[in-house]
Amino acid sequence: MLQSWKGDYLHKPGGSRVTMWHAEFEKNEWTIGSTSSNAVTFQSWEGDYLHKPDGDGVESGAASEWIASVVGPAENEVVLQSWKGDYLHKPDGGGVTTSSTLSDYHNYWTVIRVG
Repeated sequence: MLQSWKGDYLHKPGGSRVTMWHAEFEKNEWTIGSTSSNAVTFQSWEGDYLHKPDGDGVESGAASEWIASVVGPAENEVVLQSWKGDYLHKPDGGGVTTSSTLSDYHNYWTVIRVG
């Protein structure tokens, strides 16, 4: 699971939407695939992937590579940079999007191993 700085989780409810959910839940689980030394993909419970389209934000669909960089003292705190160079971002309000700047903790994600 990917937990945001606010304590909620990256969530795939069904269809192409990707959002956030406040509690641990089976639809919050993503399978991490490695494509190179630090590039990864995230596969949802439905078999599709965390996708960074050409525009803003994220959705589910074809696999997009994300560059994972460790930012915390523990190896499970990361930032995720898309193929466009922007970062997976949890804004102060609801939802999930991307941000062109890596300015603060709003872009930090904690990877939680399930099982």
